[in-house]
Amino acid sequence: MSEFEDRARGWLKGLLGDTNEKRVKFLRGYVEQANHFEPLIEKLSDDDLRGKTAEFKNKIENALKDVANVKLIADDVPKMPGQIRTTQDKQLGVILEQILPEAFAVCREAGKRVLNMRHFDVQFMGGAALHFNKIAEMRTGEGKTLVATLPAYLNGLSGRGVHVVTVNDYLARRDAEWMGQLYRFLGLSTGLIYSHQPEQEKFEAYRADISYGTNHEFGFDYLRDNMRTSLDELVQRPYYFSIVDEVDNILIDEARTPLIISGFPTESFQEIYLKMAQISPMLQKGKDKEDEDCDYWVDEKGKNVLLTERGIITGEKVLGVPDLFDVHYNFAHHLVQALRAKELYKLDTDYVIKENEEGKPEITIVDEFTGRMMVGRRWSDGLHQAIEAKEQVPIQEETLTYASITYQNLFRLYPKLSGMTGTAMTEAAEFSKIYNLDVVSIPTNRNNVRVDNADVIYKTEVQKFISVAEEIVEMHEIGRPVLVGTTSIDKSELLDELLGKPQGMQQYLVNKMNKVAGMIKRDNLAGPSIDALMKTFERPGMIDMPKFEETCKQVEKDFPKKDEFIERCYSTLKTAKVVAAIRKGLGHHVLNAKHHEKEAMIVAQAGRKGAITVATNMAGRGTDILLGGNAEYMAREKLLKEDLQPETPEFEERLKALTKEIKVQITPDHDEVVAMGGLHIIGTERHEARRIDNQLRGRAARQGDPGTTRFFLSLEDTLMRIFGGEKISKLMDFIKADEDMPIESGMVSKSIENAQKKVEAHHFDMRKHVLQYDDVLNTQREVIYRERRRILERADLKQNMLDMLEEHLDIVLGTYINPEAQPETWEENAVAESMAKLASDIPMLDDIKPEELENLSYDDLRAKLWESITMAYEVRENHIGTETMRELERQILLRTIDGKWIDYLHNIDILREGIHLRGYGQRDPLQEYKREAFDMFNQLLRSIQEESIQLLFRAQPIVQEPNYEEMLPDEFLAHLNSQIDGMEQAIRNSEDYVEDPEERGTVHITGGGLIKPPPRPDAPDAPGGTTGGGPKPDSPDTGKKQNGSDSGEKPGKNGNTEEGTAGDAKAKEGNGSLPSVDETLKNLGKIDQESPEQKPPTVV
Repeated sequence: MSEFEDRARGWLKGLLGDTNEKRVKFLRGYVEQANHFEPLIEKLSDDDLRGKTAEFKNKIENALKDVANVKLIADDVPKMPGQIRTTQDKQLGVILEQILPEAFAVCREAGKRVLNMRHFDVQFMGGAALHFNKIAEMRTGEGKTLVATLPAYLNGLSGRGVHVVTVNDYLARRDAEWMGQLYRFLGLSTGLIYSHQPEQEKFEAYRADISYGTNHEFGFDYLRDNMRTSLDELVQRPYYFSIVDEVDNILIDEARTPLIISGFPTESFQEIYLKMAQISPMLQKGKDKEDEDCDYWVDEKGKNVLLTERGIITGEKVLGVPDLFDVHYNFAHHLVQALRAKELYKLDTDYVIKENEEGKPEITIVDEFTGRMMVGRRWSDGLHQAIEAKEQVPIQEETLTYASITYQNLFRLYPKLSGMTGTAMTEAAEFSKIYNLDVVSIPTNRNNVRVDNADVIYKTEVQKFISVAEEIVEMHEIGRPVLVGTTSIDKSELLDELLGKPQGMQQYLVNKMNKVAGMIKRDNLAGPSIDALMKTFERPGMIDMPKFEETCKQVEKDFPKKDEFIERCYSTLKTAKVVAAIRKGLGHHVLNAKHHEKEAMIVAQAGRKGAITVATNMAGRGTDILLGGNAEYMAREKLLKEDLQPETPEFEERLKALTKEIKVQITPDHDEVVAMGGLHIIGTERHEARRIDNQLRGRAARQGDPGTTRFFLSLEDTLMRIFGGEKISKLMDFIKADEDMPIESGMVSKSIENAQKKVEAHHFDMRKHVLQYDDVLNTQREVIYRERRRILERADLKQNMLDMLEEHLDIVLGTYINPEAQPETWEENAVAESMAKLASDIPMLDDIKPEELENLSYDDLRAKLWESITMAYEVRENHIGTETMRELERQILLRTIDGKWIDYLHNIDILREGIHLRGYGQRDPLQEYKREAFDMFNQLLRSIQEESIQLLFRAQPIVQEPNYEEMLPDEFLAHLNSQIDGMEQAIRNSEDYVEDPEERGTVHITGGGLIKPPPRPDAPDAPGGTTGGGPKPDSPDTGKKQNGSDSGEKPGKNGNTEEGTAGDAKAKEGNGSLPSVDETLKNLGKIDQESPEQKPPTVV
């Protein structure tokens, strides 16, 4: 940006005022009103304070009772959070705004009495921002967990449900239990949503006023609910208000990660994955896309691999196939995935190999933003299988998508959406454009006194980590706690080894000593201090550290003008101290995806005196680092060692007492650490996004505490290498900087920041691009899910089926009959055949003769056919019964929609994968995708209609006998059986009794209920007999419901994830096959679908 632009921006800001300041000023107005209520609320008894909740609920109820719930936005119009969707939503917003100040004051008072925590004014501002559909940017340690209670309580009064979304199960459980005390005190209920939760418990958790859970669990429950076959099975309520914690992580970092429920396909490509892993090393990598003498080149920015023309020919030759783009096997796709696995996905950086429950090795994804293992998630599109083949671990089958949705579209379903994070301003434009959310930077409760030191840059990565180790020891010597952030598991383990074993640093110390000795020889330096220095160098493994330090000071006095030499001496001294410290034992904690079990506990104690914690990225995010130590965590750890059962009254009582005791003990430690300068943060690499760096910095200097930060970088870092590293390298060569000599340059820091801005803009464009395509599918998904819900909610679907039949008739007539043409051109035979396809066992349709349709006008022809169809429908209903017909219609429609939707998702994925090739033909891929997806969706709707009406006539339910055992008490059954036995015996003893061989069997009430004995095998109604051929009702191989996919998350391109299998990191949940219509109809028993040549089985 030019100086002129800076001045112009400053002038406009002064003229119009700062947008954030205006928002903060608006929020302050509500804080002042809430503070006005505090003296009045403080005087209330506990019962009176709780009574306020009932008072607020009555106000809301009275405000809404006369307001009709009219939609203000049509169903088919795309919606965004913050848009008022109904008249009741509008009125509810008005009444909640009116009671906000007093409700916030009530919540604050409850916090004081129950949690011993009082909401600060800035927390009131954050709470108001959340209520008004905004993102509150609040620094680490400002109490975001407590902030969420304010809008959660206020909106929980509506009874429509508030969802508080966190990034992991630990935080969800912790916050639900911790803040749940406040809500329960005020009379509101709290629910916890978690993985593998019993259905009834989950149902009740969603009925609570405030529900805590993880983003993926809310998403999977949404998908699962849209696969249910009964209203009673639904667990979620209609969405209302969501508060998203760490909103940048969920709505930005994971925006392209679709949640996917999937199952296994019918085909296996394991041999192809293994073959591709074998041949990928044979292909030659090029420098860039301009390099024609190669087989492929790697796009590191887009995390993709592209085959060249030569590469396609090489692939076909090595594989021995005529076409690498074979439609069935798609060799090119699998080869590209194998190359991506080889070039772009690294062990202990992007994934780890760990044993599963069966003791077999498997690939587990590592979250690039948090460093946590994403257990159960798999990359999609064959990428996960390609990595499994590369690492030679068992290859799990690729999966078939049953249902999917991205977080972008999931959270846009909420009429009210808000979020909290420590870093959001850098992504404000994206939040506004994609989610209609404004960002407000909330002032801190106390002034921030953190010092962010300038970046230090080295030529090599090895030198960078050596300097990091030196800084750690320097801080450790004075007692300051140090938190080191790394970008991957392998980097954290490299640092762990460097701090744990002296050999590496020892060799580096010897190299430094040799350089100093070389300078002495070059400059002919001499004197007692030089002699002492050289004597020290003779035994690098047994250095007298105080004496070495004294020698360096003497050298500085003797050679005051030798700046470079003096700096080298002190640098060698620093390295020697590191070696000595490591030999003595440098206690430190390493926290990464491999050691995540005690994540919160380790991070919570990272502020203790002299503590050294090495953490991958943002591990432990959401846990406060308290200087001097966290008393509650220390107390909890001590009690767990005593084998006390957590979450029991005894445990909680002991925990409170011990926490209070430890807090007194560690107060001097807190004061001492503060006096030393607080927590020191060391960053070992700049992230692609500035906010991730800011999050690491934000761990220091919470609530006015002191703290410092510094980033150590190298030209070999990923960001530097991809964006601008060459220019900086030339600069370092120009100034002739040695490998172990750092540079601190404003120009370099500016270059890094510009590189980060470029990456952020690039990723934003990618997310927008993904959303443009996903919005097409999202619109179609909403149509399908909306129709599914209507089917579940309607008691009578008869008219729907008749409408579908009539539409089908018109389609058939439109295909074969032209009313404007001469009757002799009409294709009556084809019309008759189409009608017969509906049901070969219904005479009204099966027996239509082409000659009957001749000599009829078009209107008479249509009327005759429609009469036959409606008569066939009535016969069908009379045959199986009205109630059974209604349920049959419902289940057929649901199962047909589900089955066709699964096929559609597979086909739309294929379309999307190859649509970019249209660009070579000078056509817009997005427009082409929209056009073809529209045509495919219309075909989907038509196929759903055709299959549903065919199944309606072909599927034959077998009505099961009722189980009277469950209806009658055991004593009554025993008595009744005794009476019947006596009656039967009396009949048998009578002179008139004759046993009919054709009617063998008796009616008998047993413990199994009222049972009609099956007829003989040769009887007309016997299963397998002369009339039907249907399965025996109790046959073990019929009527069984196959296991369906219940959950899972799978990654797709560019970071999608499946849970249960998974994508470039997509979310999938479990595997299995969706039951088809003819496999099972819940509550109906069994179904046989007869072929056109077969007659259906009779109803028993």
